[in-house]
Amino acid sequence: MNRLIVVAIGPALFGLGCAGSSNGSSSGGPPDRAPCGGVVAESTGAVRLASTPASQPIAIAADATNVYWTTYGSDPSQPGLVLKVPVVGGTPTTLATARTARVIAVDAANVYWGDTECNFTGGICAIMKVPISGGAATTLAALQSMPVGIVVTSDAIYWADSGTGSGRIMSLPLTGGAPVTLALDPLPTSIAVDATSVYWTSLNTVAAVSEAPLTGGPPLVLADSPANTSDRGSVVVDATNVYWTETLRIDPPGTATNSVMTVPKAGHWPITLASRQQDNTEASLDIALEGTDLYWPRQDAVLRVSTAGGQSVTLAQAQCTVDSLAVNPMSVFWLDSSDRTVLRLPRQ
Repeated sequence: MNRLIVVAIGPALFGLGCAGSSNGSSSGGPPDRAPCGGVVAESTGAVRLASTPASQPIAIAADATNVYWTTYGSDPSQPGLVLKVPVVGGTPTTLATARTARVIAVDAANVYWGDTECNFTGGICAIMKVPISGGAATTLAALQSMPVGIVVTSDAIYWADSGTGSGRIMSLPLTGGAPVTLALDPLPTSIAVDATSVYWTSLNTVAAVSEAPLTGGPPLVLADSPANTSDRGSVVVDATNVYWTETLRIDPPGTATNSVMTVPKAGHWPITLASRQQDNTEASLDIALEGTDLYWPRQDAVLRVSTAGGQSVTLAQAQCTVDSLAVNPMSVFWLDSSDRTVLRLPRQ
């Protein structure tokens, strides 16, 4: 299966202010810039919503009311946290403690996450939930290896569990019951669903993106896996296409090209929608979709590109380390793991 690159993308800086500014946010929250010298453009109405100086933020989700995120847990004396803050800013609320939750999802009633580093408690990784309004956390699925992607729908929760050569694509009804294995994959990296199928990215040597029916059945390879891929990130879907991010190693050593890819659900050659070269091959490979806009991070920037392709737009640049992002109809949100902050920028 070949790959077809149809556009060459260049940067287009958008509404960026002075890196030395120290203007306060319109919501009365923290200043509108990052201490790293980052530009979170005042003219676009960007706001730093919250900070967690004691622990590194990892994964983020959002709804119309709140932003939810997780932090890194190093040992039992400093566990990871599941937190929320209003989308307009305010004081963060701790909803639960976690081991280290690298994936998070939210529906109208609950926040869901996957514990991914369980050794310091001697426990086993698990899929968990806690009410948005607060309360006790509940274990939905124990005996997981390493949840690396999680999605919740109106009737079920789906996750990718990445083991050492024994990964699984899993589901569980929200009403309870036993987890169901929908497909096997040695190294899944993320997951998405629509009304009929589950889609996942992988670092196996055959498939970059695969699909399987929600009712179970043989997986279908939608996109092949190039030999020079060093990482493959999040995946999202709309009515017709699958979108994902990946890193391709290039010369000189230590450099890489991070790309936003797409392939039709009906099958075709994968297409590169956007691509950025950078020095750090460990950059985040998150992606979020709202309407016809895709949002994705470079290590030090937040970018947008249309699902139809075209020129990418840099919405915020010179950030410390953009690690995870989320979007709702009004705003895009992201975590800066070095600055340990949660930020918001109006969708543009």
